[in-house]
Amino acid sequence: MIDLHCHLLAGLDDGPRDLEESLAMARLAVKGGVHTVVATPHWHPALWPNGRRTILEAVKDLEAALRREGIPLEVRPGCELVLDADLADGLGRGSLLTLNDTGRWVLLELPGEILPQRLEDFFWDLSSRGYGIILAHVERHPAVASDPERLYRWVQMGVRAQITGSSLLGRLGPDVAALCRRLLEHHLVHFLASDGHGVRSRRPVLAAAVRAAGEVLGPDAARRLVEDHPRAVLEGKDVNGPAPVPFKSPRRWWHWFTRRK
Repeated sequence: MIDLHCHLLAGLDDGPRDLEESLAMARLAVKGGVHTVVATPHWHPALWPNGRRTILEAVKDLEAALRREGIPLEVRPGCELVLDADLADGLGRGSLLTLNDTGRWVLLELPGEILPQRLEDFFWDLSSRGYGIILAHVERHPAVASDPERLYRWVQMGVRAQITGSSLLGRLGPDVAALCRRLLEHHLVHFLASDGHGVRSRRPVLAAAVRAAGEVLGPDAARRLVEDHPRAVLEGKDVNGPAPVPFKSPRRWWHWFTRRK
């Protein structure tokens, strides 16, 4: 399996504190059947200003440590980017990192509780510059939870979505798990990742979540979320899948009846 979203690099954000914890996470990932991890530290201009060069150097150092320890895990560079007005320019200058440094796909974290105005215009602008957008852990955003149709519209625009394995397994509560299943049923999920941050909570494990996704989609389609689709991202290719299924509009007969009275 390929874990497309994992905070594996030590000391860069709220992930592992030191190299030993990074190596422990790597062992957990390999034990669970993951052969490749995309290391995606946060980028935030004020909190975590992790530029492209910083991440590439950190990945190089971790790869050397993995070889010394005999841990058979491949690490690719990436970044989880906060939505910011200077994001597109930073990508264009090469100071910010795309997934696997191919210049194609960006992993984007939606901000806070409230979505910014003209968000779709931001998506269109990034797309017009040749970037593919992957929204991180969409199941955790209140705007998606309250209106999943919103995600359907974004996917129709070409945006791709990732959910977190622990969310699907109910670690954030039954409502979030139910939302994950609903998004899977509507073909609005393209990646299943760990969003791993450590060895205790938010662990870099995926096997149980893939089995849970298989109960919704079937095992072959579930495996595509951790194999075919992430591999396409690493190669800078398009990510395709079944057409998204629209949500049925709520029935309006009661409102029609009350208006007729």
